[in-house]
Amino acid sequence: MMAVEDHRETALAFLEASDREFEEGDVLQASEKLWGAFSHAVTAVCKQRGWECGTHRQLINSARQLVTEDGSSDRDYADLAVAISEARHFHNNSYNRSMEDYEIEFGRPIVRTFVQWAVNLTQED
Repeated sequence: MMAVEDHRETALAFLEASDREFEEGDVLQASEKLWGAFSHAVTAVCKQRGWECGTHRQLINSARQLVTEDGSSDRDYADLAVAISEARHFHNNSYNRSMEDYEIEFGRPIVRTFVQWAVNLTQED
């Protein structure tokens, strides 16, 4: 079973891999890595806080709970809430290339910001 630190490190490694794969044009793998970064970042927080996140639904609900509890301002809350939706789009995109290029360019930094924010939360304790 992976520890909080392992999930945090995996999230950051997947962010880097996603960037490389987008640059190389491998949109399917890059999208899956971006989703993986999101899911590992959320899982790290869940493990640290003792929350359930073993299923896809629990993971998304935990991400929403995290945003509700830790989104520090109205703007942060809105941006972080959008990131959950964008991460799910990338997960779907990894299966069927459903996103347009402009959607990818819009969503990538939003998900990236969420991942970094969640990872930083795990380093506060």
